[in-house]
Amino acid sequence: MKSKGIMIEKPGQLKIMESEVVEPQKAQVLLKVNNVGICGSDIHLYYGSYTGPHSYPLYFGHEWSGTVIKKGKKVKSLNIGDTVTGDCSIYCGKCQYCQQDKNLCENIHKFGITIGGASREYFLQDEKYLYELPENLHPGLASLAEPVAVAAHALEKLGEISGKRILVLGAGTIGLSVLMVLKKIHKTKKVELFDLIDFRLKLAEGSGARVPDNLDLFKGEVKIGEKYKDFYSEFAYDIVIESSGSPKAFDNALNLVKPLGTILNIGFIPPSEINFRLVTLKAIRLIGSIGGTGNFPQVLQLLKDNQDYASSLITHRFPFQDAQEAFKLSKEAAQAVKIQLFFEEESEPN
Repeated sequence: MKSKGIMIEKPGQLKIMESEVVEPQKAQVLLKVNNVGICGSDIHLYYGSYTGPHSYPLYFGHEWSGTVIKKGKKVKSLNIGDTVTGDCSIYCGKCQYCQQDKNLCENIHKFGITIGGASREYFLQDEKYLYELPENLHPGLASLAEPVAVAAHALEKLGEISGKRILVLGAGTIGLSVLMVLKKIHKTKKVELFDLIDFRLKLAEGSGARVPDNLDLFKGEVKIGEKYKDFYSEFAYDIVIESSGSPKAFDNALNLVKPLGTILNIGFIPPSEINFRLVTLKAIRLIGSIGGTGNFPQVLQLLKDNQDYASSLITHRFPFQDAQEAFKLSKEAAQAVKIQLFFEEESEPN
């Protein structure tokens, strides 16, 4: 049996590949892919601007869903016909870091980034990295589990947040996933969200975010914190969550957070000059977070229970042969949020 897929040969160059399907061994399962979401990491890999560890040529894709069609003799938890999704973090489960957070395993590989991902009709995966979908969860929405799990994993690090005034910077997939977890799991009421793109800002507003009052201030360079008295502005926030990966947005977060406040950074900010003076002057708590391993079961149930809400994140779907067009559209932030490629056509999420 042959498997077709889309590989990034080198920045800016995609190629349709065909390979023999290999039989699953031991605890492996053979998966038939339904769809793959194009993530910000995939976009940077395609355009050659990804700054984390990675490799070329590469089958991209770590947001996906598929069906088990064969399994090895040691597979215990999955059966043929089960629909699943899976981890981006391919962890060892044995090192000291895995005992604390498998997303920081010292032997880690990143599926679709440092090793081949899901942009192909069939692939093998060990069952320990897979999660069966709840009954009646649409496979297209299941592909959102990875970014929503990233958001859920990050928000766990904040501790008690009830009653806090929260600002989310960025209304891409991660920012909107943060909003969803805040609203639907943490039941947070005081959530504001800002993005420079009106299309995304309106999408966030329709999903329950409050848009900050002074948009002109946000669209320029935020200047709160030039004087000590400015630190105590009523306009400042208890928690600022930076999801955009923009150095300017992170600088704005430093200005917008209250003294003793918290900045949670999920965005992948490139090397840049940051005004860390305010970290000291305000005694700000900075938290970084990566990955969503450990939060998939919680998030899959969340997606099942909120399918109409989650479907608003998926703005475009393309057959895998049109991946070039999909990557081109992915640069148009005023038109698209989550773009998916599909290998087998079926009904779209509602």
